[in-house]
Amino acid sequence: MIFASGFSLIAVMGWTQDETPSTPKWVSDKGYWVVESNINQPQQYTIRFYNNQHELIGRKDLSGIKLNVRKRKTKMMLRESLESSLEAWAKNKRTGSEIAKNNE
Repeated sequence: MIFASGFSLIAVMGWTQDETPSTPKWVSDKGYWVVESNINQPQQYTIRFYNNQHELIGRKDLSGIKLNVRKRKTKMMLRESLESSLEAWAKNKRTGSEIAKNNE
């Protein structure tokens, strides 16, 4: 009886460790976003977009709306904005490096 309970405990521990947590769809693997707000100005937000190297790649100011960051729809919108900002930043960065090489 003790052997059976010990074996089942070990089996359950091994089974729970095999599960990998799933990443939500609103999380981008290319970067992240941060929403800043002020309690004195409740309908003004600053959204900063960063790449995975923690470099600021873009900024968006919103005013006159109430932004609920807990909603899935809002998170998906922020992910789309992040990825479009990342694409524009990468394109601009390549263009800037090509201009620097041509000036040499």
